Amino acid sequence: FDRLGSHAILLGVFAQTWKKTVAGASRMFVERHRSSHVQLISDMV
Repeated sequence: FDRLGSHAILLGVFAQTWKKTVAGASRMFVERHRSSHVQLISDMV
């Protein structure tokens, strides 16, 4: 392992983890937002 190679691998792993984290967080945000939106609509009816 030269240092550049290990850095590239680390960066790749970090990028994948970051993408998963962002995707999960945005999905959770959308779900929470949607449920509160439905709550609002049902309150108005």
